[in-house]
Amino acid sequence: MKIELARTGNWNGRVLTKDHLRQVVKNFKDEVPVVLGHLKADHMPAFGWVKSVELSEDETTLYGEVELSDVLKEAYDFGLYKKWSIGLRPNDKGEWYLHHLAFLGAVPPRIKDLKVLEMSDLEDLKTFEFSESPKWKSFAKTGYPIAPPDTGWNPEEAKKRIVEKFGWEKLKTCVGAVDVSKEETPQSFSRYKFPFCDVVDGEIKIVPKAVSSGIGYLNGARGVKVDESLAKVVKPVFEKLKEFIEKGKENFSDGGFDMPTVEELQKMIAELKEKLEKAEKKAEFADSLKAELESYRKALKEQKKEQLKKAMEGKVPADKIKLVLEFADKVEVADQKLEFSDEKKRDFFDVLTEIFSSLPEVKGLDDEMSFGDPAKDDVNLAQAMLEKL
Repeated sequence: MKIELARTGNWNGRVLTKDHLRQVVKNFKDEVPVVLGHLKADHMPAFGWVKSVELSEDETTLYGEVELSDVLKEAYDFGLYKKWSIGLRPNDKGEWYLHHLAFLGAVPPRIKDLKVLEMSDLEDLKTFEFSESPKWKSFAKTGYPIAPPDTGWNPEEAKKRIVEKFGWEKLKTCVGAVDVSKEETPQSFSRYKFPFCDVVDGEIKIVPKAVSSGIGYLNGARGVKVDESLAKVVKPVFEKLKEFIEKGKENFSDGGFDMPTVEELQKMIAELKEKLEKAEKKAEFADSLKAELESYRKALKEQKKEQLKKAMEGKVPADKIKLVLEFADKVEVADQKLEFSDEKKRDFFDVLTEIFSSLPEVKGLDDEMSFGDPAKDDVNLAQAMLEKL
């Protein structure tokens, strides 16, 4: 990003002239480290780099192209380091050079209201000004659906995605606090501190990692101290978010706690109703097929009974034919075939028809009066059937 590094003037007894700024531009080489605070030692890490510097046309303002690390970018986005100032030192020729750029937390800079210049378009330069004493107000909505716990988190990109899809008014509800000290046109992302939402699957959702990160900063993580006026507004919001997420974990014991919205639930209900209607139609179709199958089976059974009857005529007494046909009526499935020792498959009717077809005809069977033992006759008939089986 491109920011104002310094301006000419008398800053609490330290005078910065155009000549000073010219020397800084002239002596700039390679990269200059970005640090936290002005106390700098060799062992301290760089949180970014000043890549280049330049002067304004009237030579009263020094600009710098700055690249911040993800750590400082996130802390800056949360509002922990919202001010900065430069550190100048003389070289062996007595000329001034840029020694470091310090981002400041609780200590105010000598030069007030330095600006961030963001180039969103080559021909469209937007200027956003920081207020020295911002007034914080929360518009946070803590009831958004919760994203999966492994959802990645980049606060700067998250705020941009929300604005691109839903606008600035919606962004107000997705951060812990907003600077309302003055109206800014155009809007500035720097006014929106402690973001906790992102656009996930096309919807605004609370990101658990954002909440845990924000709570960490509020509790002094990484040695930073949040401005009391800002913390006073943000803490209740993040405490409520933490409670909401913990409750979500309890309600979704399977490991996920992406709580569906009303719209999501309505959509799921509509989809299930559609599936149910299709299933019912399939069930109706299945019932009609079953009915048709049963009608064919019934017809098959009648045909098989007719064949069996013909196979018994002239070989078995009429009363016995009636008895066998009554027995055949008890068979539920006429097309169920079983495999026998001769490796041929037959159903119940096939077996009986085959047996009776093999028996010789008896002339005048029903005209004669039988004086034999009926029980013995039935046994002999059964034995003959078993022998054929």
